[in-house]
Amino acid sequence: MKRFIASLLLAAMCFTLTSCQQLIPGKEAPTQPQVTATPEPALSCDPSTLYSAVDTQERIVSLVLEGYTDDTSLTQLVDLLTARGIPCVWFVSGVTATEHTQMVRYAAQSGMELGNYTISAEKNIGDRGPTYLVHQFERTQRLIAEASLQFPSVARCNQTTYTEPMLQAIRAAGLTHAVEPTLYLNHRSFATESDAQQYMDSIIRGSIISIKLGQELDADEYGDMGEVLDERPAIDPPPTISEDSSQDSAEWTYQNIVPVVTWLLDQLEANDYRVVSLEEIKASQSVILPRQREMSEAELALYDPANYDLPATDGPIGQPAVRAGDLSDLNGAVFIGDSVTTGLAGYVDMRRAEDPTFLPDTAFISWTGFSVESALASVDIDATLTDLQPNVAKAVKDAGANRVYLMAKFDTSKAYVLDQYLANLRLLIFQIRQENPGVPVIVQSVLPGLSRRTSSPSNEQIFRYNLLLARMCQEYGIPFVDAAHALRDENGGLKAEYCIDRSTYGLHLSDAGCEAWLDYLAANIPD
Repeated sequence: MKRFIASLLLAAMCFTLTSCQQLIPGKEAPTQPQVTATPEPALSCDPSTLYSAVDTQERIVSLVLEGYTDDTSLTQLVDLLTARGIPCVWFVSGVTATEHTQMVRYAAQSGMELGNYTISAEKNIGDRGPTYLVHQFERTQRLIAEASLQFPSVARCNQTTYTEPMLQAIRAAGLTHAVEPTLYLNHRSFATESDAQQYMDSIIRGSIISIKLGQELDADEYGDMGEVLDERPAIDPPPTISEDSSQDSAEWTYQNIVPVVTWLLDQLEANDYRVVSLEEIKASQSVILPRQREMSEAELALYDPANYDLPATDGPIGQPAVRAGDLSDLNGAVFIGDSVTTGLAGYVDMRRAEDPTFLPDTAFISWTGFSVESALASVDIDATLTDLQPNVAKAVKDAGANRVYLMAKFDTSKAYVLDQYLANLRLLIFQIRQENPGVPVIVQSVLPGLSRRTSSPSNEQIFRYNLLLARMCQEYGIPFVDAAHALRDENGGLKAEYCIDRSTYGLHLSDAGCEAWLDYLAANIPD
C-alpha cells in the first residue's frame, strides 16, 4: 500500500514538473495556447452629422446648455431664453431625466429642444466600444422620451473627441446629429457684466457656445492661449471655495449661471450678434480663407518658440518670396494699426512737409487701442463710417490702396482664445480683400518694446505671437513681412535708438526707428 501511494506521489511530481514548461537549451519552447478576444462588430450605418463652428461673414452664434444645476436656476434660464426667443438645445443626461423629470418636462413644454447627453454625461466615452455607445444613447433616448415625450435628434458627448465609429453609434441610436462646441462658459466665467463685455473679444462668427451647468471647465475648455502665451485667460479661474464652505454657498455659486447667461445675451445683442439654431449655423458656412498647405516638420520647428533661447531669430522668418525694392514701392500703400502706426504716419507727414514727393499717396488707418476685434466691430460692408473707428475695408478702398500693410497687436490683457483671435484676423483680411479685389494684404510682425519694459504684453509674448502669425500666413498663403526683425536688438527688444518714449511706454518709434521700418519694408516687397 505504501509503495502504491509513493508511486502516485512520484507520478504527480513528474506531471507537475513537465507542466512547468521549463525551457531546455537547444529545445523549442512549448507551444502556448492562443487566446484572442473577439472584436466587436463594426457598425455599418452612416455617421451622424457633426455640428461645429463654421467660417461665416454673418454675426451669428449658437448656444447650447449641457448638464444640470438646480431647478430654480434652470427654470429661470428656460424662461429667459424663451422670452427672448433664443433657440437653444439643452443636453440632458439619463440621470437628469430620471431624477428631475418635472424640470425636463417643463423645458420641453416651453419649446426648448432637448439633446442626448448619455446616461451620466460620462467623459471620454469615445474610448468605449460601439455596443456600449449604442446602449448609452438608446437608453438615454428612452429616459428623455419618458420624461418629456420628446425624442432628441442631436447628441453631445462630454469631453470627447468625435470619431467615425462614435458618430456611427450616435446614428445607430436614432440621433441624426452631434455637437462640438467652440467656446465654453460656466457659473464662474463672469463676475460682472464688464467681464462679459471683455469676453466678446474671444468670440468669432459662427461659434457654438456651450454653457456648462453645475460643472467646472476642463483644462482644454479654456482654449489654448495659456499654453502658447504663458498666460491663462482672465475668465473662469479655478475653484476657490474652501473646504469649510457651506452647501448653501456652493449652490449660490451655481446659481450665478443665470446672470452669466443674461450678461452674455446682452453683450451679444449690443455687438449686433444673433443667436441662431445649429441648423442655421451650418447653413451659413462660407469659404473665408482656405488653408493653402500643410507645414513640414522642419517648418514647424522653425515656428516653435521652444527652439529659441531669446525672443529673437537669426534672420527674418515667414517671408520666403520677397524682392528688393525702394521707397517708391510703398507709395500708394495703406498702413493699418495702432498708436505705433499712428507714429509712423506722423513721421511721414513730417517728411512730406520737407519734401512733398515723399510717399505722397501713402495713407494710414490707425487709432490707439486698435485690435482685430475693434476693426471687425465696424468692418461689415454695410456699416456706416465713423471718424474714430472707420469701416476699415471701405477706408482702404477710399484711399485707392495698391497694397495694405496690417499690424495687429495681440492684447494679452483680454481673455482671448488664440484660435479665435487668428480666425478673426483671417476674417478681417478676407473683408479687406472682398472690398478691394486684387489688393494684397500684407501682415507685419508686431514690433517689440524695450527689453527693460515691464508692461504687458512682454517681448517674449510678442515673439511667440509673431511666430504663430508667420506660421498662419504660410499655411493660408497670406503675405508676411518680419518687420520686427529689423528693429530689435540681440536680446529681442526694441533697439534703444529706435525708441522715442524710453522713460515711459518703451514702445513707440523715434524718427530713426520709423526710417528703419520703412527701409526694411521697401527692401522686402512680397512677390
